[in-house]
Amino acid sequence: MAHPTGTSKAAGLLTALSAFVSFSLAMLVFIALPTWVAGLFKQFISNHIVLNLIEGCVRLGIMLGYIKAISYMHYIRRVFQYHGAEHKVVHAVEQGRPLLPQHTYDLSTVHPRCGTNFLFLVIVVKVVLFSLTGWGTLGERVLWRLLLLPLVAGVSYELLRLGAKPQFAWMTKLLLLPGLWAQKHLTTREPTDDQVEVAIKAMETVLRRERENAMEPQEIVYPATAISS
Repeated sequence: MAHPTGTSKAAGLLTALSAFVSFSLAMLVFIALPTWVAGLFKQFISNHIVLNLIEGCVRLGIMLGYIKAISYMHYIRRVFQYHGAEHKVVHAVEQGRPLLPQHTYDLSTVHPRCGTNFLFLVIVVKVVLFSLTGWGTLGERVLWRLLLLPLVAGVSYELLRLGAKPQFAWMTKLLLLPGLWAQKHLTTREPTDDQVEVAIKAMETVLRRERENAMEPQEIVYPATAISS
């Protein structure tokens, strides 16, 4: 049995340390900093709902600034092009078009069930849920925000899923407008043909695996009472 070498152990420690530092920075920048900045307005504003709204606006500004800043990096621009290619191919599948680059030219790089929309929904849901916790000390606010993260993520995900249901289209369209704007102007770019071809290959792999899973025989589990009789 092979044992991990010193090099692999060091690599594992570095990976864990990197993940910890990244998580800590994200919590500091996107949770602690916005609520601290909003707290500066408490001497002028006593309404905790307004303070939470200010916090949400600060968080939104930080996120948009971060995305805009990284968009100047060449490899991130390519990532955004692949993001646009992915959306074009998803649109093609949903419309029943042949999966060829020329059939995606007129399709949008924006899609309502994108992760960008999820991020914006998270900010909106945070404002609503955090408003229910009042406005305590900085430490109390940060703690509440960390504790509510799973609930925020769950509610945001369900709202995003509602976007696929026609009866809720009017409501989700309003909620998704900021995310759709961000996709169009920040997180997607028009892709090249070779990037679309990569997205097509990925989609074909997914569709093939879905067909294979659908064809696999399902194991029948009989109740214990049926077996004993």
